[in-house]
Amino acid sequence: MGAIVLHILIMWAAIAIGFGAARLHRKRRKEPKSGEFGAALGFIASMFGLLLGLLVVNATSHYANARTEAQTEATAIVAVFGAVSALKPAIAEPVQHQVVCYARSVIDGDWRRMDQGSDVEAVSTRNAGDRLRAAIVALPDGSGGSAAASKLTEAQAARQQLLLLAKPTIPTVLWVLIYVGAAVLMFLLASDLVARRETAIAGLGCVVVMLTLVVGVLVTLDRPFGPLARVEPTALRSGLQLIAAGREDAAYLRPCTDRQ
Repeated sequence: MGAIVLHILIMWAAIAIGFGAARLHRKRRKEPKSGEFGAALGFIASMFGLLLGLLVVNATSHYANARTEAQTEATAIVAVFGAVSALKPAIAEPVQHQVVCYARSVIDGDWRRMDQGSDVEAVSTRNAGDRLRAAIVALPDGSGGSAAASKLTEAQAARQQLLLLAKPTIPTVLWVLIYVGAAVLMFLLASDLVARRETAIAGLGCVVVMLTLVVGVLVTLDRPFGPLARVEPTALRSGLQLIAAGREDAAYLRPCTDRQ
Protein backbone atom coordinates (compact mmCIF):
# COMPACT_ATOMS: atom_id res chain seq x y z
CA MET A 1 0.00 0.00 0.00
CA GLY A 2 2.89 2.34 0.75
CA ALA A 3 4.20 2.08 -2.82
CA ILE A 4 0.78 2.94 -4.25
CA VAL A 5 0.42 6.00 -2.02
CA LEU A 6 3.96 7.14 -2.85
CA HIS A 7 3.45 6.92 -6.60
CA ILE A 8 0.08 8.68 -6.43
CA LEU A 9 1.56 11.51 -4.35
CA ILE A 10 4.39 11.94 -6.85
CA MET A 11 1.85 11.98 -9.67
CA TRP A 12 -0.19 14.66 -7.91
CA ALA A 13 2.97 16.71 -7.34
CA ALA A 14 3.81 16.47 -11.06
CA ILE A 15 0.27 17.51 -11.99
CA ALA A 16 0.43 20.43 -9.56
CA ILE A 17 3.72 21.59 -11.11
CA GLY A 18 2.20 21.43 -14.59
CA PHE A 19 -0.91 23.30 -13.46
CA GLY A 20 1.16 25.95 -11.66
CA ALA A 21 3.30 26.49 -14.75
CA ALA A 22 0.15 26.85 -16.86
CA ARG A 23 -1.30 29.47 -14.50
CA LEU A 24 1.95 31.41 -14.65
CA HIS A 25 2.00 31.20 -18.43
CA ARG A 26 -1.59 32.47 -18.72
CA LYS A 27 -0.83 35.43 -16.47
CA ARG A 28 2.28 36.47 -18.36
CA ARG A 29 1.01 36.31 -21.93
CA LYS A 30 -0.40 39.59 -23.22
CA GLU A 31 -3.68 38.35 -24.70
CA PRO A 32 -5.76 35.21 -24.25
CA LYS A 33 -5.30 32.67 -27.00
CA SER A 34 -6.92 29.39 -27.86
CA GLY A 35 -5.44 26.47 -29.73
CA GLU A 36 -1.84 27.70 -29.55
CA PHE A 37 -0.74 24.32 -28.17
CA GLY A 38 -3.19 22.24 -30.18
CA ALA A 39 -0.62 20.36 -32.26
CA ALA A 40 1.69 19.74 -29.32
CA LEU A 41 -1.20 18.67 -27.11
CA GLY A 42 -2.47 16.17 -29.67
CA PHE A 43 0.98 14.64 -30.17
CA ILE A 44 1.90 14.44 -26.49
CA ALA A 45 -1.52 13.16 -25.43
CA SER A 46 -1.33 10.39 -28.04
CA MET A 47 2.22 9.37 -27.08
CA PHE A 48 1.39 9.52 -23.37
CA GLY A 49 -1.71 7.39 -23.85
CA LEU A 50 0.29 4.85 -25.87
CA LEU A 51 2.94 4.67 -23.15
CA LEU A 52 0.37 4.11 -20.41
CA GLY A 53 -1.44 1.51 -22.51
CA LEU A 54 1.74 -0.49 -23.14
CA LEU A 55 2.67 -0.34 -19.47
CA VAL A 56 -0.78 -1.54 -18.41
CA VAL A 57 -0.47 -4.49 -20.82
CA ASN A 58 2.98 -5.31 -19.42
CA ALA A 59 1.81 -5.05 -15.82
CA THR A 60 -1.26 -7.19 -16.56
CA SER A 61 0.98 -9.88 -18.10
CA HIS A 62 3.24 -9.71 -15.04
CA TYR A 63 0.26 -10.23 -12.73
CA ALA A 64 -1.17 -13.05 -14.85
CA ASN A 65 2.20 -14.83 -14.87
CA ALA A 66 2.28 -14.71 -11.08
CA ARG A 67 -1.14 -16.37 -10.87
CA THR A 68 -0.12 -19.02 -13.40
CA GLU A 69 3.13 -19.87 -11.63
CA ALA A 70 1.31 -20.11 -8.28
CA GLN A 71 -1.04 -22.69 -9.79
CA THR A 72 1.85 -24.57 -11.42
CA GLU A 73 3.73 -24.73 -8.14
CA ALA A 74 0.73 -26.05 -6.22
CA THR A 75 -0.05 -28.68 -8.86
CA ALA A 76 3.55 -29.91 -8.90
CA ILE A 77 3.78 -30.15 -5.10
CA VAL A 78 0.56 -32.19 -4.90
CA ALA A 79 1.91 -34.37 -7.72
CA VAL A 80 4.99 -35.18 -5.61
CA PHE A 81 2.65 -36.40 -2.89
CA GLY A 82 0.67 -38.44 -5.39
CA ALA A 83 3.78 -40.01 -6.93
CA VAL A 84 4.46 -41.98 -3.75
CA SER A 85 0.89 -42.53 -2.55
CA ALA A 86 0.75 -46.09 -3.96
CA LEU A 87 3.77 -47.19 -1.90
CA LYS A 88 3.60 -48.88 1.47
CA PRO A 89 2.84 -46.34 4.22
CA ALA A 90 6.19 -46.94 5.92
CA ILE A 91 8.02 -45.99 2.71
CA ALA A 92 5.70 -43.22 1.51
CA GLU A 93 5.12 -41.46 4.84
CA PRO A 94 8.55 -39.75 5.19
CA VAL A 95 8.22 -38.23 1.71
CA GLN A 96 4.58 -37.26 2.20
CA HIS A 97 5.38 -35.58 5.49
CA GLN A 98 8.17 -33.57 3.88
CA VAL A 99 5.80 -32.55 1.08
CA VAL A 100 3.38 -31.18 3.67
CA CYS A 101 6.19 -29.39 5.51
CA TYR A 102 7.53 -27.88 2.30
CA ALA A 103 4.08 -26.59 1.31
CA ARG A 104 3.54 -25.09 4.76
CA SER A 105 6.94 -23.43 4.63
CA VAL A 106 6.18 -21.87 1.25
CA ILE A 107 2.89 -20.47 2.52
CA ASP A 108 4.16 -19.22 5.88
CA GLY A 109 7.70 -18.23 4.86
CA ASP A 110 8.17 -17.35 1.22
CA TRP A 111 4.76 -15.79 0.66
CA ARG A 112 5.37 -13.30 3.45
CA ARG A 113 8.71 -12.36 1.91
CA MET A 114 7.09 -11.89 -1.49
CA ASP A 115 4.53 -9.58 0.14
CA GLN A 116 7.50 -7.32 0.92
CA GLY A 117 8.89 -7.55 -2.62
CA SER A 118 11.74 -9.88 -1.69
CA ASP A 119 13.10 -12.22 -4.37
CA VAL A 120 15.17 -14.28 -1.93
CA GLU A 121 13.88 -17.65 -0.80
CA ALA A 122 13.30 -18.04 2.94
CA VAL A 123 15.88 -20.17 4.74
CA SER A 124 13.14 -22.37 6.19
CA THR A 125 11.74 -23.05 2.71
CA ARG A 126 15.15 -23.87 1.29
CA ASN A 127 15.82 -26.28 4.16
CA ALA A 128 12.40 -27.89 3.75
CA GLY A 129 13.07 -28.35 0.04
CA ASP A 130 16.44 -29.97 0.79
CA ARG A 131 14.83 -32.38 3.26
CA LEU A 132 12.13 -33.27 0.76
CA ARG A 133 14.66 -33.99 -1.98
CA ALA A 134 16.72 -36.11 0.43
CA ALA A 135 13.61 -38.10 1.34
CA ILE A 136 12.89 -38.70 -2.35
CA VAL A 137 16.47 -39.80 -3.04
CA ALA A 138 16.21 -42.28 -0.18
CA LEU A 139 13.27 -44.07 -1.83
CA PRO A 140 13.97 -47.59 -3.12
CA ASP A 141 14.64 -48.02 -6.84
CA GLY A 142 11.51 -48.38 -8.94
CA SER A 143 9.26 -46.84 -6.28
CA GLY A 144 8.38 -43.64 -8.12
CA GLY A 145 11.33 -41.62 -6.90
CA SER A 146 12.21 -40.32 -10.38
CA ALA A 147 8.67 -39.06 -11.00
CA ALA A 148 8.57 -37.40 -7.58
CA ALA A 149 11.97 -35.78 -8.16
CA SER A 150 10.84 -34.47 -11.54
CA LYS A 151 7.73 -32.89 -10.04
CA LEU A 152 9.75 -31.38 -7.20
CA THR A 153 12.09 -29.81 -9.74
CA GLU A 154 9.05 -28.36 -11.50
CA ALA A 155 7.68 -27.00 -8.24
CA GLN A 156 10.97 -25.39 -7.27
CA ALA A 157 11.34 -23.85 -10.74
CA ALA A 158 7.90 -22.28 -10.30
CA ARG A 159 8.98 -21.09 -6.84
CA GLN A 160 11.98 -19.28 -8.32
CA GLN A 161 9.77 -17.69 -10.96
CA LEU A 162 7.37 -16.50 -8.27
CA LEU A 163 10.22 -14.96 -6.31
CA LEU A 164 11.37 -13.11 -9.43
CA LEU A 165 7.81 -11.95 -10.14
CA ALA A 166 7.66 -10.42 -6.65
CA LYS A 167 9.96 -7.65 -7.90
CA PRO A 168 8.39 -4.76 -9.86
CA THR A 169 9.18 -4.76 -13.58
CA ILE A 170 8.53 -1.10 -14.45
CA PRO A 171 11.94 0.63 -14.23
CA THR A 172 12.45 3.99 -12.54
CA VAL A 173 13.19 5.73 -15.83
CA LEU A 174 9.69 4.89 -17.09
CA TRP A 175 8.10 6.18 -13.91
CA VAL A 176 10.03 9.43 -14.40
CA LEU A 177 8.73 9.58 -17.97
CA ILE A 178 5.17 9.07 -16.72
CA TYR A 179 5.48 11.91 -14.19
CA VAL A 180 7.08 14.28 -16.69
CA GLY A 181 4.42 13.39 -19.25
CA ALA A 182 1.65 14.06 -16.74
CA ALA A 183 3.15 17.46 -15.86
CA VAL A 184 3.52 18.46 -19.53
CA LEU A 185 0.02 17.23 -20.37
CA MET A 186 -1.49 19.23 -17.52
CA PHE A 187 0.48 22.31 -18.58
CA LEU A 188 -0.81 22.11 -22.15
CA LEU A 189 -4.40 21.42 -21.08
CA ALA A 190 -4.56 24.16 -18.46
CA SER A 191 -2.82 26.72 -20.72
CA ASP A 192 -5.38 26.32 -23.52
CA LEU A 193 -8.61 26.28 -21.51
CA VAL A 194 -11.24 28.76 -22.69
CA ALA A 195 -14.33 27.14 -21.18
CA ARG A 196 -16.27 28.43 -18.20
CA ARG A 197 -14.59 28.06 -14.82
CA GLU A 198 -16.90 25.27 -13.69
CA THR A 199 -16.43 23.35 -16.94
CA ALA A 200 -12.65 23.79 -16.82
CA ILE A 201 -12.46 22.54 -13.24
CA ALA A 202 -14.59 19.50 -14.07
CA GLY A 203 -12.49 18.66 -17.12
CA LEU A 204 -9.16 18.98 -15.35
CA GLY A 205 -10.56 17.06 -12.39
CA CYS A 206 -11.49 14.15 -14.67
CA VAL A 207 -7.95 14.12 -16.07
CA VAL A 208 -6.47 14.03 -12.57
CA VAL A 209 -8.80 11.21 -11.52
CA MET A 210 -7.99 9.11 -14.58
CA LEU A 211 -4.23 9.59 -14.21
CA THR A 212 -4.49 8.68 -10.53
CA LEU A 213 -6.44 5.51 -11.30
CA VAL A 214 -4.02 4.47 -14.05
CA VAL A 215 -1.01 4.93 -11.78
CA GLY A 216 -2.75 3.03 -8.98
CA VAL A 217 -3.56 0.15 -11.33
CA LEU A 218 0.00 0.07 -12.68
CA VAL A 219 1.54 -0.13 -9.22
CA THR A 220 -0.97 -2.76 -8.10
CA LEU A 221 -0.48 -5.07 -11.08
CA ASP A 222 3.29 -4.59 -11.07
CA ARG A 223 3.36 -5.85 -7.46
CA PRO A 224 1.20 -9.01 -7.66
CA PHE A 225 1.80 -9.89 -4.01
CA GLY A 226 0.87 -6.43 -2.74
CA PRO A 227 -2.19 -5.61 -0.63
CA LEU A 228 -4.88 -4.71 -3.19
CA ALA A 229 -4.91 -7.33 -5.98
CA ARG A 230 -2.72 -9.76 -4.08
CA VAL A 231 -2.04 -13.22 -5.48
CA GLU A 232 -2.72 -15.52 -2.54
CA PRO A 233 -1.38 -19.07 -2.05
CA THR A 234 -4.95 -20.26 -2.54
CA ALA A 235 -4.00 -23.11 -4.87
CA LEU A 236 -1.38 -24.42 -2.46
CA ARG A 237 -3.75 -24.22 0.49
CA SER A 238 -6.34 -26.10 -1.55
CA GLY A 239 -3.70 -28.72 -2.32
CA LEU A 240 -3.00 -29.21 1.36
CA GLN A 241 -6.72 -29.52 2.05
CA LEU A 242 -6.97 -32.14 -0.70
CA ILE A 243 -4.09 -34.09 0.83
CA ALA A 244 -5.67 -33.96 4.28
CA ALA A 245 -9.27 -34.65 3.20
CA GLY A 246 -10.61 -37.54 5.25
CA ARG A 247 -7.17 -38.29 6.70
CA GLU A 248 -6.81 -35.60 9.34
CA ASP A 249 -5.18 -38.10 11.73
CA ALA A 250 -2.54 -39.28 9.20
CA ALA A 251 1.04 -39.30 10.47
CA TYR A 252 2.30 -37.16 7.59
CA LEU A 253 0.08 -34.27 8.77
CA ARG A 254 1.88 -33.99 12.10
CA PRO A 255 3.49 -30.63 12.98
CA CYS A 256 6.74 -29.77 11.22
CA THR A 257 10.03 -28.72 12.78
CA ASP A 258 13.15 -27.31 11.16
CA ARG A 259 15.07 -30.49 11.90
CA GLN A 260 12.61 -32.97 10.39
